[in-house]
Amino acid sequence: EDQAQEELRSQQATLRATMLQRLFCSVTDPENLWTVMGKRLAARERKEAASRIGMLLLWNPEQPEGHMELDVEAWDERRVAEAMMDIAVHEHPEHEDGSGKKKDDKGPTDTKALVHAAGTWDVDYETEEGCARPDLRAKHRQELF
Repeated sequence: EDQAQEELRSQQATLRATMLQRLFCSVTDPENLWTVMGKRLAARERKEAASRIGMLLLWNPEQPEGHMELDVEAWDERRVAEAMMDIAVHEHPEHEDGSGKKKDDKGPTDTKALVHAAGTWDVDYETEEGCARPDLRAKHRQELF
């Protein structure tokens, strides 16, 4: 019975991902798609859709909040991880001025060096009140995506 339920969930994920893939060109609000997917789809369904469409088309650095599982061996998912790390480092309150320079550091943090090219990231991104950097998020949106 457990195997049958697992197979049903797998089929549902495949069907929903196929539907999203076929309808993707008709999405009128792609900036909010990842946020909506996070609220409406199971993690397996999001992962399946991302593998078909690509994380760079789905994830929005202007709205990084939510749960993600990233395979950083995949180029597009590593780019998302690098952008997310850069945003997190600059938005974290331990940084004095949001420059990426810690209060006791001599220089900025190399955020790309913090993302290794192997493994999986299982991340829940949350922004602390008053710490969001819309300018940095928009920069990532324009430059990377």
